[in-house]
Amino acid sequence: MKNFKHLNFNTHGNIPFAEHARTWFDNGYGISVVYSEWDDYEIAVIDTDGALVYDTPITDDVIRCFTSDDVSDIMAQIQNL
Repeated sequence: MKNFKHLNFNTHGNIPFAEHARTWFDNGYGISVVYSEWDDYEIAVIDTDGALVYDTPITDDVIRCFTSDDVSDIMAQIQNL
């Protein structure tokens, strides 16, 4: 099972001082994570094309998290969809 340590962050071109990572899971869903200079994470559930998915039991919007453990917890939930 993938968790936070499997994410590879790169510079996010649209947001100064932010990094972005995405990964996909065997179930067809993925996670998009933006890490900002304010030490928080914004997470979105994505589909195979990278588009945000708003109709999962996990969330209907972007999720704000404050720790890498929170990110790993959400990743586990997405993998279990």
